[in-house]
Amino acid sequence: MDFEAGRFRVSTVLTDNAAEHFCNTVAPPEHIALKVNPIKTAQEEVVEFLKEHPEKALGPDNPAKAMLLRGLQCRVTGQRLNIIMDMSKSVGGGEKGPSPGTMLRAADAGCLAIVIAMKAATEEVKLDHLEVTAQSQSDDRGLFGIGNFPAGPLSSDVTVKISGEASRDKLLEIVHWAEAHSPVSDAIRRSIPSKTEVEIL
Repeated sequence: MDFEAGRFRVSTVLTDNAAEHFCNTVAPPEHIALKVNPIKTAQEEVVEFLKEHPEKALGPDNPAKAMLLRGLQCRVTGQRLNIIMDMSKSVGGGEKGPSPGTMLRAADAGCLAIVIAMKAATEEVKLDHLEVTAQSQSDDRGLFGIGNFPAGPLSSDVTVKISGEASRDKLLEIVHWAEAHSPVSDAIRRSIPSKTEVEIL
């Protein structure tokens, strides 16, 4: 069944014979073996710590650094991060890696999937299948300064395919909670303060 809310489309598969058939035919070869207790315990410890020490909750996030290599290729590094970003040949790139826009959608999809898994763990719901797809629509004229068009996406949409050992309503509740608490989804939806500092070498 499909349900739409905002930019989200959620497909739920109930845990009956049809769901078993779905998992056997559609799910990846390796099913999600979600270790509920360790994940739940870890989150409970963090929540308890932050309630006792709220001053520890606010702090800088791990930075990401981009270094231009050649042409339009950049190496982006950070904590557990070392990737090449590039652009398509149509705009002068070498297509040696994903574009920044692709990485934005990857972060959106990946972050939401992780937060859904985290919430499912706290609710002690075993997930059989979870797949998140992030898409967006853009006007390329914005990138090249043609007219008065935004350089970023005009809209974004996410599709969630999920099944697990819970009712349809419970799975929907988990997904919508996760959407409201996904840091990347929040960053895309909400206007946040931003500044750029330039150092001339």
